Amino acid sequence: LFLVALTTSVTMITVGALPFLGVIVPNLVRKRYGDNLSQTKLMVALVGANLVLACDILSRVLIRPYELSVSLLLGIIGSLVFILLLWRGGRKDAV
Repeated sequence: LFLVALTTSVTMITVGALPFLGVIVPNLVRKRYGDNLSQTKLMVALVGANLVLACDILSRVLIRPYELSVSLLLGIIGSLVFILLLWRGGRKDAV
């Protein structure tokens, strides 16, 4: 249990508090472009960067004089996409 807590805390310190980014983006890219990792590495990086950029822009624009947390917005979007992926299951046309 201590090892799991230590590993989780080191991961959160390294990656940051951007939930679902490492889970959602590779699954979305895999659904669209196939399962070959050597061909989809660049696309995963580009989609992940664009998703974070879009969430950052939305977090600044949604309530204009104030600013939302990027991780909050990414968590909301990521959880909705994750539920959609789970709901549609293993079908090829899931997303």
